[in-house]
Amino acid sequence: MLKKVKLFLHKNIIILSMIFAGLYSFCVCAEELNDVDINSNAENENQIDSEEQEDTDYTVDSNQQNKEIGRIEVKLAIYANYVGYSNYFNRGQNYLLKAEVYATDGSIITGEDAEVKWELGPISKNSYTTANVTTYKDQFGKDQEGFSMKIDPEEETPEITVYATSVKNPSISGSLSMYVKDTDYTDELNVKLGDMTWQYKTDSIKIGISYEANHPGVKFRCLSYNLDKQEWNVVSDWSRSNWANWKAEKGNYWIHWEAMSADEKCFDSNTM
Repeated sequence: MLKKVKLFLHKNIIILSMIFAGLYSFCVCAEELNDVDINSNAENENQIDSEEQEDTDYTVDSNQQNKEIGRIEVKLAIYANYVGYSNYFNRGQNYLLKAEVYATDGSIITGEDAEVKWELGPISKNSYTTANVTTYKDQFGKDQEGFSMKIDPEEETPEITVYATSVKNPSISGSLSMYVKDTDYTDELNVKLGDMTWQYKTDSIKIGISYEANHPGVKFRCLSYNLDKQEWNVVSDWSRSNWANWKAEKGNYWIHWEAMSADEKCFDSNTM
C-alpha cells in the first residue's frame, strides 16, 4: 500500500512541475511579446514623427518656393582663386557671374524657382569672346549655377551686358552692364580729337576726324554752323563712328566735332 502511495505522489509531483513550468514559459513569452509590442509602437511613433517632420520640412520649402518673384540681381561671383573687377570687364580675363533671385518680400528664392536663362548681349562680329552656363561651388561648398564668360583680348565691343531671365516668370529679368577695357588702362578714360579730313561726293561731303583715346568706347557727334543764317544743324548725332555724311546748301559754315569717353565724363571738341 505504501508503495502505491509513493508512486501516486511521485506522478503528481511530476505533473505539477510540468504545469508550473508551462505557466512560467507562458508568462515569459507574454512579457516578451508585450515588450515587442511596446517597441513596435515606439518605432511606429518615431516613424510617424519622422514623416510628420518630413512633411513639415517639405511644407516650409514649398511655401518658400511658391513666393512671387520680385527681382533678379546679376553679380560677379567671388570665390577662392577668383579676382573680380567692380567697374570694368577687362579684355583677356575670365569672369563668373551669378544671379540672385528675390521674392517680392525681399527674401532670397532658391531651388527650381530660382532657375534663370542666361544671355550675353550683342558683341562685335569679329569677337572670339565666349560664354557658357557652368556649375561652381560657393563659399559653403554647395553647387551653384553660374555664367562663365571669357573676354577675347581683341574684343572691340565697348560695353558688355549679361542678362538673366527667370524661367518661372520670364517677365522678370536682371542684367549687369560694364565697359570693356584693357587690363593696363588707367581708371580715368581720356579722348583727344585731332585733324579733320574730307572726301567730296556727288551731292555731299564725307567728313572724318582723327582722335586718340585710351579705350574703344568713344562717342562722336558732328554739327555744322551756318554763318549766314547763324544757326546750328546736326550732321551726325552721337554714335561710335568718327565719319559723317554732310549735305548742305551753298554758304559759309563751321564744322564742329565733339567726342566723349565711354563713361561720358571726358569731353573734347574741334571746329574748322
